[in-house]
Amino acid sequence: RLPSASVTPASVGWLQLCSAASWPTRKPTSLASACRSSDQLQCAHGATAAAAEEEEEEEDVDNEDEREYGHYFRPSPPPPPSPARDSREPAAQQRPYEPAAGVVGSFFVIGDWGYDTELHEVACRHRRRCVLLPRCQQAIADTMRAEARRRGNVRFVLNVGDNFYPQGVHGVDDPQWTEKWSDVYHGMDHMQWYSVYGNHDYEAPDWRCGCLSDPKQCHQVQKHGARHRNTSWYMPSTYYHARPLPGVNIEVVALDMNAADASKSCPWLVQSEGCSPAQCLRTLAEREVASARMLRERVAANRGGNLLVVSHYPTDFLLGRRPGGIDTIGLLRSHETRISYFGGHRHATAAHESGYAGTASIAPNRNWLTGGGGGWACDGQQGFLVGEIMADGRAVNVETVLIDDARCCTDP
Repeated sequence: RLPSASVTPASVGWLQLCSAASWPTRKPTSLASACRSSDQLQCAHGATAAAAEEEEEEEDVDNEDEREYGHYFRPSPPPPPSPARDSREPAAQQRPYEPAAGVVGSFFVIGDWGYDTELHEVACRHRRRCVLLPRCQQAIADTMRAEARRRGNVRFVLNVGDNFYPQGVHGVDDPQWTEKWSDVYHGMDHMQWYSVYGNHDYEAPDWRCGCLSDPKQCHQVQKHGARHRNTSWYMPSTYYHARPLPGVNIEVVALDMNAADASKSCPWLVQSEGCSPAQCLRTLAEREVASARMLRERVAANRGGNLLVVSHYPTDFLLGRRPGGIDTIGLLRSHETRISYFGGHRHATAAHESGYAGTASIAPNRNWLTGGGGGWACDGQQGFLVGEIMADGRAVNVETVLIDDARCCTDP
């Protein structure tokens, strides 16, 4: 059982590490009144751990506090379902799957999925409103399973990061690999998960990853090639490129763009004695530059071909950034290479064209927000993407598969 959420001298130290944006204007009387928004749920795991050293006591949020700060409790209202699907029913029950001529396989895209039961118990118990319902991730996985059975040709998964909330994994033998990944997404045909790091994956248990230059120090990179039940983890580095379908002209390009939001990672990494803020910022910046250079090389190498580009961050986070002098948004807008871009970080699933994603256009190419994996909060509707690959390597018919809000984003 978790300790109470009272703000003690120890937990205040953790809370001071969090962004000042949207904080209450007076000193909070409880952790519940301090950590209100989905971004600030990050504070809860540090503050709660510190409070565990103090005497356990129960403290209700008083009515005055609730009236003054109650709006911080409430997640953003989810957008309506995408017209591509009626999300009130499992995808597998809607219609038979009839692939068009030339389709060689399907793929899934998901992000921000590694739900942590203990952390969210604090939010549900002390906020009186849950940021996310406990079985949302499982509901998404169940729907993925049904869709995989319906299609019978899903070949791989693109995973855009924030894989294990709230602070990544402690190593290759961490039970979270089973509890939050393979035990949740079991029952589908064997497929690779092409994965990247998100800001929550770069935290203190994996501090060497964020503070040392060698990606081989990263726990999730060390897991590369491991198979749990029917799932295989693919992450040879924090940035890489790979051919998911032999003989098909399509390439996965996985980017590490975590420097775009280093303020969400570095404050937690530097809790380790072996890491300084300067080290963290330098390491993430180096990887962003290396990722941009790799993207430039792969776009040039695939003229007339097809790229599936994956990063934790949606395209709007890349606007104005020129790592190593390289215009990444400009590369994604290539007229010579067909590019499909997938990012997460905001906790919703939507196509750019829907108006609900908040992403920047990369026309003539397309991009999607896929951070609604049921792991952290409801900034919009939760779900995943499914698309098809043609024999010539084109990614076509990419659709949102959305989960009914009653299963994810409203009070139990």
